[in-house]
Amino acid sequence: MTRLPRIAEIREGAEGWGFFLCTRKETRPTRSGVPLISLGLQDASGEIGAVIFDQGSSGLDDFEPGEFVKVQARGNRHHQRLGLVVEAIRRVNPVQDQFDGFREEDCIPCAPRALDDMWGELQRRLEGVENHWIRQLLTDVVEQNTDRLRTWPAAVT
Repeated sequence: MTRLPRIAEIREGAEGWGFFLCTRKETRPTRSGVPLISLGLQDASGEIGAVIFDQGSSGLDDFEPGEFVKVQARGNRHHQRLGLVVEAIRRVNPVQDQFDGFREEDCIPCAPRALDDMWGELQRRLEGVENHWIRQLLTDVVEQNTDRLRTWPAAVT
């Protein structure tokens, strides 16, 4: 099976697999009362809704919102909204899935400015804090979380 395009490029009828960040996971009934699982999936290009009709699918209990998932799905239009119908899903195994091209940064929206520019601005703002104790606290927090801050620099607005 082929790889799905990025979310911004998915079209109705597209089929394949892809890596996403799960942003939402909830069970809801259909109009006929049959339960389905509704998901929010995200990559660096955007977010899309997805549904799982077969609750017997393996892997459903293996992930929660905020975790990366590998999905096999097809693009579908329902009530004029494009979404994915998920056929298989599981939590990403970073060691195994790196060989298929999984990278966390491909699943996280990017900031509109270069990372080094933003990092330099953060450092200047830290230096500009007048209260020594507050400046030291902020500096310690940034130093302890440098890797995470530099990997996921985007903000949710």
